[in-house]
Amino acid sequence: MAPATRVIEINTATEADLDSLRGLGPAHTRRILAARQDGAFASWADLQRRVRGMGPTQARLLCEQGLRVAGSDQACAVAP
Repeated sequence: MAPATRVIEINTATEADLDSLRGLGPAHTRRILAARQDGAFASWADLQRRVRGMGPTQARLLCEQGLRVAGSDQACAVAP
């Protein structure tokens, strides 16, 4: 049995929560938090459109680590 993945909702995550994810450095975390000030992310597509450098491959990696956008794990199914 695989260990449970910690779920992190991007719309409520702290800077420390985001920094704990492999593949997100401080600069990318700051871009996410800055974009979130303009409103919650509605979907993975919305996140990718609003945050520079967030493509499908990175979205899948983050989703597999438990990141969710508005509760959705849709990016986990995206082919690399």
